[in-house]
Amino acid sequence: MIESNQEYEKQTFTGLNLSSAKINSSIFTACIFKKCNFFQSNLSNNSFIDCSFVDCDISMTTLKETHFNNTTFKNCKLMGNNFEFCRIDFSFSANFLSCVLELTNFGGVKMHGVSFKGSNLKKAGFIRAKLTKCDFSECDFEEAVFDVADLTESDFRQAFNYAIDPNKNILKKAIFSMPDVVGLLRYLDIKIEN
Repeated sequence: MIESNQEYEKQTFTGLNLSSAKINSSIFTACIFKKCNFFQSNLSNNSFIDCSFVDCDISMTTLKETHFNNTTFKNCKLMGNNFEFCRIDFSFSANFLSCVLELTNFGGVKMHGVSFKGSNLKKAGFIRAKLTKCDFSECDFEEAVFDVADLTESDFRQAFNYAIDPNKNILKKAIFSMPDVVGLLRYLDIKIEN
């Protein structure tokens, strides 16, 4: 069982059901979480360092002042989370590989070099976010909102369903691929014919 105000190192947690649990102010170092359920849990003020989450449900979770350093989420559900209130500083690093991040808020966050490869980012919010050199390849951005976001040098190859206004967002040296790059033209009041 996981408790608040504890330190856990090099432990593997499999199949834990911590739905609606409150686990605060703990430090997890080099831990692996497999098929764990954190749905609607309060994970505030925890630190996850060199951790992996695989096939976990971390949706609708409170992450206030939670810190992720070199943490990987693979095939996880992180729906409806608010990363705006995480402790994101120079040591923040996380990767989201083939995850479901629908309705997740990244408003105001500063992330550099984060991978979201193959993730579902439908209806996610990227308002005033600084997401430089991020890997968004193969992501689904249906109804995602980009507003005053800095996406400098980010990779959108094979990403789809995005609508990013180049007049409101920084796209310097970002990489896009056909045919979905036309999502950048939606806001330019132009007509495209075959």
